[in-house]
Amino acid sequence: MKSHVKFLALAMILACPVSSAYAGEFMAVVTAPYAPLYAPDGTRNNDAVYGMVMNAEKSGDVVLVEMPYGVDPIDPENVQLVPASEAEAWRDSVTHQVIAPFADIQAEAYTASFPAIITLPRGAYLKIGEVNSDDERYVAAELFGGVKGWVRKPLVRPIRKWMAEGEENTRKNLVDDALRYLGTSYRWGGRTPEGMDCSGLVHMAYNLNGLEVFRNSRPKYGFPIALKHVPGNSDDLHTLETLKSLKPGDTIHFSGHVGMYLGDGKFIHANGKDFSTTIASLISGDDGFREDIARPSAINTFGTAFPDEPEKLSVKEFYAVEFESADRTGYRFYVRAEGYAPNRAVLYPEGKDGIAIEISEDIALWRFVYSGRDSDKAPAYFYTREGEYTPAVELINDEGYRPSGKTITSGICDMNTTIKATVNPEDSSGFVLLAEAIPDAILEIRYYSTYNFVGDRIDGYEAPIAMLTKEAAKALREVSDELVSRGYRLKIYDAYRPQMAVNHFERWAHDLKDTRMKKYFYPELDKSVLFEQDYIMSKSGHSRGSTVDLTLFDMNTEKEVDMGGTFDYFGELSHPDYKKITEEQYNNRMLLREVMIKHGFKPLYSEWWHFTLRDEPYPDTYFTFPLKPR
Repeated sequence: MKSHVKFLALAMILACPVSSAYAGEFMAVVTAPYAPLYAPDGTRNNDAVYGMVMNAEKSGDVVLVEMPYGVDPIDPENVQLVPASEAEAWRDSVTHQVIAPFADIQAEAYTASFPAIITLPRGAYLKIGEVNSDDERYVAAELFGGVKGWVRKPLVRPIRKWMAEGEENTRKNLVDDALRYLGTSYRWGGRTPEGMDCSGLVHMAYNLNGLEVFRNSRPKYGFPIALKHVPGNSDDLHTLETLKSLKPGDTIHFSGHVGMYLGDGKFIHANGKDFSTTIASLISGDDGFREDIARPSAINTFGTAFPDEPEKLSVKEFYAVEFESADRTGYRFYVRAEGYAPNRAVLYPEGKDGIAIEISEDIALWRFVYSGRDSDKAPAYFYTREGEYTPAVELINDEGYRPSGKTITSGICDMNTTIKATVNPEDSSGFVLLAEAIPDAILEIRYYSTYNFVGDRIDGYEAPIAMLTKEAAKALREVSDELVSRGYRLKIYDAYRPQMAVNHFERWAHDLKDTRMKKYFYPELDKSVLFEQDYIMSKSGHSRGSTVDLTLFDMNTEKEVDMGGTFDYFGELSHPDYKKITEEQYNNRMLLREVMIKHGFKPLYSEWWHFTLRDEPYPDTYFTFPLKPR
């Protein structure tokens, strides 16, 4: 589930929008000093601090709570599920946050009062009342549920309202609060003085000043940090001159890392290299310069909560990274932008009057707009016709954070260079039909049918035929001849796969709502991880024409040989060396593997049915012609 939050100032850190799917009769109030939240794989993902109020629901042994950036499980003993009215009353009544690293809430207002009722970390919420009449160093403190005690006055601070003191003072306050964590030990998912990670540091500095920013190393639409473009010099270095538009409190987004700019080229970050929260520099030659992250080419983008033109979204750089062969040219596209993060983009790879490709899937958008690095997750396009093209792009923010609530776009922006595409379009002259080359083979072309992981006939499969390069077909005929002599025939599920079919798979993978075939092909996986775990990719070896998916057919039983798993099953079960199958099933897999390797094919580590000709004739060419009768 996604929560696209429009604006999250201080009041909204304590409760997510009431329109949330988790909003209901009950809410959760954090009653532990801090409470770890967990990612789906069980790793620590974040901390919630005392007094926070969140939409929630009970799920088995855990409580699911909705943070402004997602839904995470939390241990039930760390929260109280209470009626929404009670939680909201608490949220509306809190007056202060702990500002010291830790603050004891004591039963009595004197130094030796022990034990503390509770010890709260920086950022925790509570109600503060009158000053103690006997010792003015103490003020009355009230915890959730009405428990009362005393806390030393300097340890707490009234909740700040974002920008109440103006931009200059707010920037100074951000830096001062970030520096409070200097020396704090690094802890993945942490955001307290007991341990914190990079985004926890930046998040808490803004939280303590009344603004909710995305709890991650990258920017995200829906949150009020605007992208800021700060290029380096020709030597791929930053200087005080190149950094002159950057101001204290702005954010620096590296690859998988984030820090806060302090001024004079310095930034503060919690990092796993030092296992501490330290000050580093963006300027070569300074103490603390980290060449691995501080060069401009290593920085994805900068960010600011104080954009000069908050209603503007602009393209600062738009470029493509080429990868090509004699027959085919492909390009991956990247944008450097300024303005509040767009929630979608439209790419026109052949020019603004040509095909339009909408990019809205989170990972692709991230790689396209925020990363600026060569990545196979960035939008790619393969030209099927020779010619010169001037690609164009439009960035659109119609769901993210917008000060006025109106749609903000960059307009359609042309690339300032042209792309010259040279390809050999749809050339099938080096291919043969397997029905002719291997007459003993049985064809069951799954992607011509609807029984496949998509559930539809796949683009490019215009007939139930199979093709391979001449070289691969010749080697596969040798495999077939040997197996026939041993009582088996080959059954072929897929061979050459047109690029349009791979594109079909990619579009399907982006549509997370389409899970019609999940129970048959990926019951143990969430569809959102199929790209991440390389089950679906933007390019396939099948498109090079020398890869085949197949199994064995027993001529005696007239049945498929039992391989202990089905074709196109996404999971460990499909690994050729998977051991949790019977000995007979394993031996069947090894028989197919042995004969294929013997005749020049190489196997794939994750699919028992998948083999590629070792010396394939077109190792860099991805063909596009559809499968249809000649």
